Amino acid sequence: MRANFLAVSVFACAVFAQGQVAHSRELFDDDKPPTFSAGQSIYGDDTIGNYQLYAGNGYWQFEDASISWSGGRADSIPMGVLRLTRWEGDEIVAAQTVIANLRASNGAFWSGAPCEGDYLHTRKRGRGRYDDCMAIGVNTISVGAKQETFLNVTTVQSNSGGRYYSATVFFNVSYLGFQSSNAADWTAQTIKTDSEKASVFAKLMNWAERYQDAAAAQIDYRKPADTFAAVPKLKDVRSDKAQMETTKPRVPLVNGRSASYVFCEATKRMELEGTNACPGM
Repeated sequence: MRANFLAVSVFACAVFAQGQVAHSRELFDDDKPPTFSAGQSIYGDDTIGNYQLYAGNGYWQFEDASISWSGGRADSIPMGVLRLTRWEGDEIVAAQTVIANLRASNGAFWSGAPCEGDYLHTRKRGRGRYDDCMAIGVNTISVGAKQETFLNVTTVQSNSGGRYYSATVFFNVSYLGFQSSNAADWTAQTIKTDSEKASVFAKLMNWAERYQDAAAAQIDYRKPADTFAAVPKLKDVRSDKAQMETTKPRVPLVNGRSASYVFCEATKRMELEGTNACPGM
């Protein structure tokens, strides 16, 4: 799975996007991916193939979207692929990738062995051809010029009629309260012997099981109005110490003075005042 996160410039767009109100949208209308600008706010009541999204801390920032196909047969199913990020200040907090079927197919079913591999924790409840699993892993990813370590939770759900919902949420470990860390620092042994890591990982496992339950309910024809309502927010997984701290956006500086973002007509986005990013500013 491609983990291609936006550079810090996403924050500039996000400032403008947060002021926009647009809810209950089908993001892949007519089986076409959305063409939002990077940083557009995406909410939990927006949908992908009529499936709901986990809202995180209230909203996400759009990264990109695309269409893939389930296979090369004539009755292959279009799949929506949605990539979202969440920034606080100039730091990436989390990301979410969702893949879901956009159409039904009576004869379709999914093959493969999701959630198999070297993970920190798994929970498998699938039966026969149908998948219902969750896995927690860790990886280090380049975000701009920085290396960031993420604990990632993946759930894969499939059922009859071509129903498919696969989602991964990436938690930046620095956001969880671990400022100096890499993937090698997160093993079953290091988690067991570090009380702070063990506490956070216990929260993450509880969060992950609820996330799996909510995703499983998404592909049920009888799904309730909001299956993700019982899933805690991203911030609820943070260490007790981190939860006591307040994340404040950094004030940008231009020539040593504080500056602000303004809307640029030429680029149709928020740009930093006092720079050359907007022609004629």
